[in-house]
Amino acid sequence: YPEVHEPLAEYKVDSKEKEVPTNHCSRRKKPRR
Repeated sequence: YPEVHEPLAEYKVDSKEKEVPTNHCSRRKKPRR
């Protein structure tokens, strides 16, 4: 059932990225210093 897995994976990524959008930015800025 790839049709069902495709939307599920996209929803999981969207939720993770929206769950901590600042955490991702903070993690990227830390190594930049």
